[in-house]
Amino acid sequence: FSFGVDCSALSRLKASRAPDRTSNLIWYQLPKKNDMDARSGAGAAVLLLLTCFLAHASAEVFSALTHFSTLVKAEERLASELQTYIAAEQERIAQLHRLAGEVKQAVRSSLRLGPEEHIGHPTNAFLLVRRFTHDWQKLKEELKTAAHDGQGGTGLASTLEEMSGDFPSEADIAGTATALLRLQETYRLNVSTMANGLAGSHGQRLRLSDIFALGVMAYDGQKFHHAKRWLQEGLRRIEASEQDEGIDKAVAFDYLAFTEYRLGNVRRAIRWTSKLLRLDPSHERARGNLRYYLAEFQDQVRNGSAFAKKKSEAPVRSWENVWLAERSRYTQLCREPDPTPDFVEEQLICFYSNRNRTPALILNPAKVEVAWVKPTVLIYRDMLADSEIDRLKTLATPVLKRATVHSPTTGKLEFADYRVSKSAWLAEEDDPSGVVDRVNKRITAYTGLSMSTAELLQVVNYGIGGQYEPHFDHARKSEKAFDVHVEGNRIATMLFYLSDVTSGGLTVFTTAGARIAPSKVSLPTAPHVQKPRLEAVFSSTDATAVFGYGLPSTCTTSIPVLHALLHCEACLRVRVSPCFQKGDASFWYNLLPSGEGDVNTRHAGCPVLSGSKWVCNKWIHERDQEL
Repeated sequence: FSFGVDCSALSRLKASRAPDRTSNLIWYQLPKKNDMDARSGAGAAVLLLLTCFLAHASAEVFSALTHFSTLVKAEERLASELQTYIAAEQERIAQLHRLAGEVKQAVRSSLRLGPEEHIGHPTNAFLLVRRFTHDWQKLKEELKTAAHDGQGGTGLASTLEEMSGDFPSEADIAGTATALLRLQETYRLNVSTMANGLAGSHGQRLRLSDIFALGVMAYDGQKFHHAKRWLQEGLRRIEASEQDEGIDKAVAFDYLAFTEYRLGNVRRAIRWTSKLLRLDPSHERARGNLRYYLAEFQDQVRNGSAFAKKKSEAPVRSWENVWLAERSRYTQLCREPDPTPDFVEEQLICFYSNRNRTPALILNPAKVEVAWVKPTVLIYRDMLADSEIDRLKTLATPVLKRATVHSPTTGKLEFADYRVSKSAWLAEEDDPSGVVDRVNKRITAYTGLSMSTAELLQVVNYGIGGQYEPHFDHARKSEKAFDVHVEGNRIATMLFYLSDVTSGGLTVFTTAGARIAPSKVSLPTAPHVQKPRLEAVFSSTDATAVFGYGLPSTCTTSIPVLHALLHCEACLRVRVSPCFQKGDASFWYNLLPSGEGDVNTRHAGCPVLSGSKWVCNKWIHERDQEL
């Protein structure tokens, strides 16, 4: 809004004197209510009054006592405006103190937990990005225009200006907010629990302004169910604390009204709009919306649908039904496992393997666990050492880029919302230390497959809420990507786990109903570690029944453990709960013996709820695997 004051009307210091050029009408344009800085408004008022009175500084005030009373009244008003200005300045300083306190708390948490673990928590990551896109950005703009910039703010202003090029963008805060909503939806998290930093964890509590910001961002993304929950949580907190932290309740009511309308709840839209108008009766758009909502509600009453649940305006197409069903299945597996059938449970065993006396595995046999059957999914324990993992991360970090997928229609690599991560491709020549070469040779030793036509090692890091929704690794005949590789289709996948994940981040097979969950629990490294639970059985029969290929037939129960490890498969009859640890790898064949794709290999990477997930995969192709 704008206001104007005639200085001659305010200052009647000398009635006979006509206003001069300095006492003309002065206009000050203030920001809109939602954006207005109270400090600048109060300061403008003080400046206006001073300008008006100082314009008449040459008047002869001392010659008549009556004019002194005018000065007293003027000073009373100035004192009032000055108090308003001081209050606004104090509030601004208080806001800076709150920001400093929040930053200090975050820095302490980062030092205590380590930067990666600290930002691995979703609310900590969201608050970090929001501080840079909102709080620090706002402070930078304030320091640019502040009249007292030279009184200690110059250094901070210069630092902020210098660093602002590396600040996260609006797209980053939108992506981070979407990730939080994804976690809320996938793991069915209560809004209040999330806003409190996931109680029981090391997450920071969201501020009231952050809660409303998430509601608005959900609204902008047309995620109206989420928008409703977050906006209502913000209003609940205002009512509980009787502090609004500068939040305009009328704006919140406006968002909630249209959110309810889009969700088909016209009566609730009317209720929120009525609340808005009680706060601001002059709100023209709200008055128009209320008339529209009332008219629509009357139509619904006439049609008998006023109290019926609103149906989708557009019919759901068959492929959408399939997608929704699979997504429901995917999120359910991310939350909890299916009951394991007895016939599957009997085959979930672990054993030591030298894979037909492969030289590299004779003295250091592979520790193998059957995680699932149909498809057969194996977990190789301790396949990578910590030093090798560190080297792979070091090589990948400088060249990480947003991960892409093959478009099923064009066959080209494209970005996709269902894959949220960054990846880097590592060739043997990129690593003078030879770690990449050793990893490739180890895959051959463990699987017997040639790496000559395999793709490069791909190192992947998942960000906040990072995921890879259900997909096949192999190309299907209906896709153009099927003809992309002259080396043939992807016959098998080896997936290395390069980090321990605190929560979430499972690998799930949506068709088969299998899942491999993260775990930091140590597993036994020899058959005799847990004698009451484990029974060493040196028999090729059981192993062959599980895998159906190439296992030796020379094992007997009388062979000592050490000799068994050197010459055959040592099977441990123990019920396993498939999980992965840092250094483990999972392996499965994507194709059936006929060369057709195995539909049971459709799998996904669940959103990371807490922690940092690093993986590395090797896609192995058909060519050169004939023998």
